[in-house]
Amino acid sequence: EIVSKSNVFDIRNNLSDLKIYYKDSDLQSGKKNLQIIQLKISNTGKQSITLNSFDINYPLKFIIINGNIIDTPAITFASNEYLSNSIVLSNDSNSISFRPFILDYKDYFICNILILVNSNQDCDFTTSGKISNQKDIKIIQEPKVTKNESFLNKVFGGNFFVQITRAFTYSIMFGFLFY
Repeated sequence: EIVSKSNVFDIRNNLSDLKIYYKDSDLQSGKKNLQIIQLKISNTGKQSITLNSFDINYPLKFIIINGNIIDTPAITFASNEYLSNSIVLSNDSNSISFRPFILDYKDYFICNILILVNSNQDCDFTTSGKISNQKDIKIIQEPKVTKNESFLNKVFGGNFFVQITRAFTYSIMFGFLFY
Protein backbone atom coordinates (compact mmCIF):
# COMPACT_ATOMS: atom_id res chain seq x y z
CA GLU A 1 0.00 0.00 0.00
CA ILE A 2 1.28 3.44 -0.90
CA VAL A 3 0.63 5.22 2.40
CA SER A 4 1.89 8.58 1.18
CA LYS A 5 3.62 10.15 -1.77
CA SER A 6 4.86 13.70 -1.34
CA ASN A 7 7.30 16.12 -2.86
CA VAL A 8 10.38 16.99 -0.81
CA PHE A 9 10.08 20.52 -2.18
CA ASP A 10 7.34 22.13 -4.22
CA ILE A 11 8.46 25.36 -5.85
CA ARG A 12 6.10 26.53 -8.58
CA ASN A 13 7.81 29.83 -9.38
CA ASN A 14 11.41 30.14 -10.49
CA LEU A 15 13.37 31.94 -7.77
CA SER A 16 16.71 33.26 -8.99
CA ASP A 17 18.37 33.15 -5.55
CA LEU A 18 17.26 29.59 -4.75
CA LYS A 19 19.07 26.62 -6.26
CA ILE A 20 18.44 22.99 -5.33
CA TYR A 21 21.15 20.53 -6.34
CA TYR A 22 21.47 16.78 -6.39
CA LYS A 23 24.92 15.43 -7.33
CA ASP A 24 26.02 18.71 -8.92
CA SER A 25 22.92 19.10 -11.12
CA ASP A 26 20.34 21.80 -10.59
CA LEU A 27 16.98 20.07 -10.06
CA GLN A 28 14.90 23.10 -11.03
CA SER A 29 16.64 23.75 -14.33
CA GLY A 30 16.62 20.02 -15.13
CA LYS A 31 12.87 19.87 -14.40
CA LYS A 32 13.42 17.22 -11.71
CA ASN A 33 11.81 16.75 -8.33
CA LEU A 34 12.40 14.62 -5.25
CA GLN A 35 9.54 12.57 -3.84
CA ILE A 36 9.29 10.48 -0.70
CA ILE A 37 7.16 7.36 -1.02
CA GLN A 38 6.00 5.64 2.14
CA LEU A 39 5.34 1.98 1.32
CA LYS A 40 3.48 -0.37 3.67
CA ILE A 41 3.95 -4.12 3.17
CA SER A 42 1.27 -6.05 5.06
CA ASN A 43 -0.30 -9.49 5.26
CA THR A 44 -4.05 -9.05 4.91
CA GLY A 45 -4.67 -12.73 4.20
CA LYS A 46 -5.70 -15.41 6.66
CA GLN A 47 -2.39 -17.35 6.64
CA SER A 48 1.17 -16.50 7.55
CA ILE A 49 3.72 -15.99 4.80
CA THR A 50 6.75 -18.13 5.63
CA LEU A 51 10.29 -18.25 4.30
CA ASN A 52 9.31 -21.20 2.12
CA SER A 53 6.44 -19.17 0.59
CA PHE A 54 8.88 -17.13 -1.50
CA ASP A 55 10.24 -18.32 -4.84
CA ILE A 56 14.01 -17.79 -4.60
CA ASN A 57 14.28 -17.74 -8.41
CA TYR A 58 11.70 -14.96 -8.72
CA PRO A 59 12.22 -12.65 -5.72
CA LEU A 60 9.70 -10.13 -4.46
CA LYS A 61 10.35 -6.68 -5.98
CA PHE A 62 8.73 -3.27 -5.84
CA ILE A 63 9.40 -1.51 -9.16
CA ILE A 64 9.23 2.23 -9.80
CA ILE A 65 8.27 3.36 -13.30
CA ASN A 66 9.30 6.88 -14.44
CA GLY A 67 11.57 7.47 -11.47
CA ASN A 68 14.91 6.51 -9.93
CA ILE A 69 15.69 5.54 -6.35
CA ILE A 70 18.46 7.84 -5.15
CA ASP A 71 19.00 6.61 -1.60
CA THR A 72 18.90 3.27 0.17
CA PRO A 73 15.31 2.65 1.36
CA ALA A 74 14.89 2.50 5.13
CA ILE A 75 12.45 0.60 7.34
CA THR A 76 10.77 3.28 9.47
CA PHE A 77 8.26 1.14 11.37
CA ALA A 78 7.43 -2.52 11.88
CA SER A 79 4.56 -4.15 13.76
CA ASN A 80 6.97 -6.35 15.71
CA GLU A 81 10.64 -6.60 16.61
CA TYR A 82 11.28 -9.59 14.35
CA LEU A 83 10.36 -7.55 11.26
CA SER A 84 12.45 -4.60 12.42
CA ASN A 85 15.53 -6.79 12.68
CA SER A 86 15.06 -9.25 9.82
CA ILE A 87 13.85 -7.30 6.77
CA VAL A 88 16.68 -6.94 4.26
CA LEU A 89 16.18 -4.55 1.36
CA SER A 90 18.42 -4.17 -1.65
CA ASN A 91 17.87 -1.73 -4.45
CA ASP A 92 19.05 -0.69 -7.86
CA SER A 93 18.06 2.48 -9.71
CA ASN A 94 14.36 1.63 -10.07
CA SER A 95 13.47 -1.35 -7.87
CA ILE A 96 13.65 -2.67 -4.33
CA SER A 97 14.18 -6.39 -3.70
CA PHE A 98 13.09 -8.09 -0.50
CA ARG A 99 14.92 -11.09 0.89
CA PRO A 100 12.42 -13.77 2.10
CA PHE A 101 10.90 -13.07 5.51
CA ILE A 102 8.07 -14.30 7.73
CA LEU A 103 4.96 -12.13 7.71
CA ASP A 104 2.19 -13.28 10.04
CA TYR A 105 -1.46 -12.32 9.67
CA LYS A 106 -1.98 -8.55 10.25
CA ASP A 107 1.78 -7.91 10.55
CA TYR A 108 3.30 -5.13 8.49
CA PHE A 109 6.27 -2.86 8.02
CA ILE A 110 6.72 0.56 6.47
CA CYS A 111 9.68 1.76 4.44
CA ASN A 112 10.54 5.19 3.02
CA ILE A 113 11.85 5.51 -0.53
CA LEU A 114 13.45 8.67 -1.92
CA ILE A 115 12.83 8.99 -5.67
CA LEU A 116 14.05 11.41 -8.33
CA VAL A 117 11.30 12.05 -10.90
CA ASN A 118 10.66 14.38 -13.82
CA SER A 119 8.54 17.34 -12.71
CA ASN A 120 6.07 16.86 -15.54
CA GLN A 121 5.63 13.09 -15.01
CA ASP A 122 4.07 11.12 -12.22
CA CYS A 123 5.82 7.93 -11.18
CA ASP A 124 3.93 4.66 -11.19
CA PHE A 125 4.56 1.36 -9.43
CA THR A 126 4.37 -2.35 -10.10
CA THR A 127 5.54 -5.54 -8.43
CA SER A 128 7.20 -8.74 -9.49
CA GLY A 129 8.01 -11.94 -7.70
CA LYS A 130 6.07 -14.93 -6.49
CA ILE A 131 4.63 -15.82 -3.12
CA SER A 132 2.91 -19.21 -2.87
CA ASN A 133 -0.90 -19.22 -2.85
CA GLN A 134 -0.96 -15.64 -4.20
CA LYS A 135 -2.22 -15.02 -7.73
CA ASP A 136 -0.70 -11.55 -7.77
CA ILE A 137 0.73 -8.95 -5.45
CA LYS A 138 -1.48 -5.87 -5.54
CA ILE A 139 -0.46 -2.29 -4.92
CA ILE A 140 -3.08 -0.14 -3.22
CA GLN A 141 -2.56 3.47 -4.32
CA GLU A 142 -5.12 5.14 -2.08
CA PRO A 143 -4.96 4.42 1.64
CA LYS A 144 -8.09 2.91 3.14
CA VAL A 145 -10.16 5.42 5.08
CA THR A 146 -12.50 3.98 7.66
CA LYS A 147 -15.53 6.03 8.51
CA ASN A 148 -16.53 5.95 12.16
CA GLU A 149 -20.30 6.23 12.41
CA SER A 150 -22.06 6.71 15.71
CA PHE A 151 -24.54 4.12 16.92
CA LEU A 152 -27.48 6.51 16.49
CA ASN A 153 -26.42 7.32 12.95
CA LYS A 154 -26.28 3.59 12.14
CA VAL A 155 -29.75 3.03 13.65
CA PHE A 156 -31.52 6.08 12.20
CA GLY A 157 -29.31 6.72 9.17
CA GLY A 158 -30.68 6.80 5.68
CA ASN A 159 -33.01 8.99 3.70
CA PHE A 160 -36.80 9.25 3.92
CA PHE A 161 -37.46 6.21 1.71
CA VAL A 162 -35.08 4.04 3.75
CA GLN A 163 -36.95 4.98 6.93
CA ILE A 164 -40.35 4.26 5.34
CA THR A 165 -39.10 0.86 4.12
CA ARG A 166 -37.78 0.03 7.59
CA ALA A 167 -41.04 1.03 9.26
CA PHE A 168 -43.08 -1.03 6.79
CA THR A 169 -40.81 -4.07 7.07
CA TYR A 170 -40.66 -3.96 10.88
CA SER A 171 -44.44 -3.51 11.13
CA ILE A 172 -45.07 -6.59 8.98
CA MET A 173 -42.53 -8.64 10.94
CA PHE A 174 -43.99 -7.67 14.35
CA GLY A 175 -47.54 -8.17 13.11
CA PHE A 176 -46.63 -11.63 11.85
CA LEU A 177 -44.92 -12.51 15.15
CA PHE A 178 -47.83 -11.13 17.20
CA TYR A 179 -50.38 -13.02 15.12
